[in-house]
Amino acid sequence: MPMNKKIRKPAATKSVKPAAAKARKPAAKVRQAAANPMVKKAMAIRAAALRPKARRRVGPKQVDLTGTWTGSDNNTYYFNQTAANVLWFAGLNNNGQVTSVYRGTIQDDEVTIVGQYSTVRLATPRNGNLRLNIESATSVTKVSQTGGFTFPASWAKV
Repeated sequence: MPMNKKIRKPAATKSVKPAAAKARKPAAKVRQAAANPMVKKAMAIRAAALRPKARRRVGPKQVDLTGTWTGSDNNTYYFNQTAANVLWFAGLNNNGQVTSVYRGTIQDDEVTIVGQYSTVRLATPRNGNLRLNIESATSVTKVSQTGGFTFPASWAKV
């Protein structure tokens, strides 16, 4: 056998660990990292970014609801939104008589309006609660109501 040839040794075999074992960190290291305030903040930001977003509609900061509206009952409603996010409206029937008044507060979600109504000039006065949703600058829908008066299902800005 010639002297200038090298004898190859078989490659050393490495022990192969499962992927899950490689990914795991010792629990003590994880707890230590989580105790760091900067890591906590980063973890909170990451968790918030991964959280599913709620469907956000246009709120009062972007729109002014003040104006003349037509209900799906074909009656006219006059909305007045104040700076304190309070919405007032008066409903008129087809004869031009006021039939209802409403005072609601726009909630922090900028979508929901919650308030109370009272009827006017009806044989049996009625009052109750009315919850509305701001769909857009020109559309508001009824979510729920109590009491005996029937409000339209939606309103459209004229």
